[in-house]
Amino acid sequence: MAKEYNRSNCDSTLRATVTDQLGRTVSLFGTHAFEWSIVIASDNSITMQTFQKGDIARKEFNKYKRKR
Repeated sequence: MAKEYNRSNCDSTLRATVTDQLGRTVSLFGTHAFEWSIVIASDNSITMQTFQKGDIARKEFNKYKRKR
């Protein structure tokens, strides 16, 4: 039996933060069973990418992490 999660009881938390070689701050936010987001903050813009699953988001985040 799969465990059911109630979205209202789950908080999105900051999982990791790195600075890439261009000086941008890349942050990984995630809710365990729901959406995950990568936020890229530079001097004058903020970009947010949303993913359905955590493993896809972590794989994409690791690409930014390697570019340091």
